Formats: sequence, C-alpha cells, structure tokens
Amino acid sequence: MKKFNWIFLLLTLSMFIVGCQANDQTSNTNGTVTITISENKQEEIIATKEIELNDETNLMTLMEENFDIVVEGDGFITAIEGEEQVPDNNLYWMYTVNGEQANVGASDFELSPNDKVNFDLQEVSY
Repeated sequence: MKKFNWIFLLLTLSMFIVGCQANDQTSNTNGTVTITISENKQEEIIATKEIELNDETNLMTLMEENFDIVVEGDGFITAIEGEEQVPDNNLYWMYTVNGEQANVGASDFELSPNDKVNFDLQEVSY
C-alpha cells in the first residue's frame, strides 16, 4: 500500500509541475493572413498581400505596417493606398473577414491564422 501512495504522490507532483510551465503561444502566432484591398464590391483589386502574424497583432496594426492608410477620429480608416472614401457619395471603406462583415473596428479585431480580410471601397446605402 505504501508503494501505491508513493507512486500516486509522484504522479500528482509531476502533473502539477508540468501544468505550471509557461505557455507562450497565443491564438494568432505562426500563421499568415491575406489582406485584399478592392473597390466596388471587389470588382477592382487594388492590392493583395499575404502577411505573417505575430503576437497580439490586431487588424489595424497590420494595416498600418503593410499599407499606406489614413486614420481619422477614433480609428476610422478613411484612405487606403491613396484611395479615399467619399462621404458625399456614400463611398466608405468596409471590411469583411472570411466573407463575413466585421462588427468591430479594425483596431479591435484580433486575427487568426489563415484569415482572409477584404477592405472594399463601396457605396453604402442607409
């Protein structure tokens, strides 16, 4: 019986030690995302880049590091690669991730490996 107790104690301690080790991986490392810039609901492609993700990268950071963008106000992207939105004509930059319309701003969107992002300058009707 004493032998069983010692084995149980050693197994418990080894699981505890392994469980306490640091885990430096995050959900958005070691992968890439593809970002496409387009106009008129993707009729005209302006640029496409495949970009490596790094720790704690949000979409705004990748846009600032890889594209020529203009950001105004509370983080609204108003121009990408020299193409400006035109509020008088209801032309705005909208973005989708994996084909789904995003419901947060680019600075709040955390990317995952293999995400496909599309920024499109398009007419928005209200």
